[in-house]
Amino acid sequence: FDFSNNQGKKLHKVLKTLKCWVKMLDKTQSSNSKSYIEERCSFLSKFCSSSADVYLIGEYLNPKAHYVKISRFLPKIETIRKHSLAARRLFIRGSNGKVYPYLMVNTSSHVKRARSEERLLQLMRMFNKSLVLRKESSRRNLQWCVPKVVAVAPGSRLI
Repeated sequence: FDFSNNQGKKLHKVLKTLKCWVKMLDKTQSSNSKSYIEERCSFLSKFCSSSADVYLIGEYLNPKAHYVKISRFLPKIETIRKHSLAARRLFIRGSNGKVYPYLMVNTSSHVKRARSEERLLQLMRMFNKSLVLRKESSRRNLQWCVPKVVAVAPGSRLI
């Protein structure tokens, strides 16, 4: 912007150019929203159920009779940008044929907050176990909706 010339620029012209810049920035960010797993990690692209028997991520958090195993990782990875944060969504095909989406979130700046969130989720799972044991709450099928959050590394989590 050149504000040295007072007569040439009006406020609506400045706003119009700012809107054009915002549209151009949105286009560049949305064009980078999809990538392929071969570009990011060749090991995951070559993984299949015959390589190893690995259960789906977070399956052990809910006790059940049959656990789903990873059949393969789908090739598409989506980048999601919301609230000034970026996360990657990867898709895993299970042994039952369903596709399970997982969100990889980097929490490097908020490690203490992430640990406290994990403790809170563990507490909510404990509450669910006690709600099942109580007669009135089990009759009404009351329970907390607890997402599956798995810490992969100190700075990243899978949701």
